[in-house]
Amino acid sequence: MSEYAFKKTERLKSQKIISGLFRDAFSFGRAPIRILWKIEKNLTKDVPCKVVIAVPKRKIKKAVHRNRIKRLIKEVYRLNKSEVYSFFEEKGLSCHIGILYTSSKIPTFGTVNAQLKKLIENIPNEYEKHFK
Repeated sequence: MSEYAFKKTERLKSQKIISGLFRDAFSFGRAPIRILWKIEKNLTKDVPCKVVIAVPKRKIKKAVHRNRIKRLIKEVYRLNKSEVYSFFEEKGLSCHIGILYTSSKIPTFGTVNAQLKKLIENIPNEYEKHFK
């Protein structure tokens, strides 16, 4: 299996964990994307990070557009997750990551790629800032 796959086990699906992530997580970001992250002490057997992607109905009215934005974010995350995975595997930790789209405009792949790539690369720096 390719390292660039985005498997079902990498998705965060538990409503209880997702609500805890939105309630207690650290966050950072730059418009139009915000990253929420929370450290879990026990390393999950299959993947070091689980991800949920949210595009609010309040900002983007049509489901077609929300789904397109989620697909774009998923694709950029899939291509750039290896740095975050290696960092958390090295530390022996697992994390939950929430990616929240905050703009009311429909982005292009280029804008999502540029923004999210910077933010994903910044997750290890944020960890060091909070847990040093």
